[in-house]
Amino acid sequence: MTADPTVGKAQTHWSKHSREERESALARILDLFTETYELRERPKLVFEDIPGSAARYDPASNTITINPTTDKFSNGRSFTGTIMGTMVEEAFHAYQFQITRDYMEKRLREDDPRYRQGRLFALNLFENMYLRDPEYWTAYSRQPLERFAKGLQVEIYNKVPMH
Repeated sequence: MTADPTVGKAQTHWSKHSREERESALARILDLFTETYELRERPKLVFEDIPGSAARYDPASNTITINPTTDKFSNGRSFTGTIMGTMVEEAFHAYQFQITRDYMEKRLREDDPRYRQGRLFALNLFENMYLRDPEYWTAYSRQPLERFAKGLQVEIYNKVPMH
């Protein structure tokens, strides 16, 4: 992703970017993610205050919301180590919900590598099987939907040079 001119510029000049330039860079990351992960529909991307959170994905509306008031977005810290990883984590949730729907609607064959993931994510989504309470942060972060998405975020932290 950082080979893309828009993303590369954001990576090296995040602290000097205007809000519009930052939003444009995050939109470009989402475009690249959508193409790479073959999402049938690009999630909507909105920027609005989310009390107590940097970002979230809403599967009902297929929308990623980024909180522009959070330090990750606004204070000029490492682009790769904060907002880029957050953006990819939320986009990965869109991918997870796509393969979960494909599994539940029987569009995945058993020999498809996404089949087992879809089955696991579907189990995690049943009522009372997905933890949302921040009091249980460790359990929240270890459940399949979050563990896989956060794993991708950590991979970005480890492989993409920090600026």
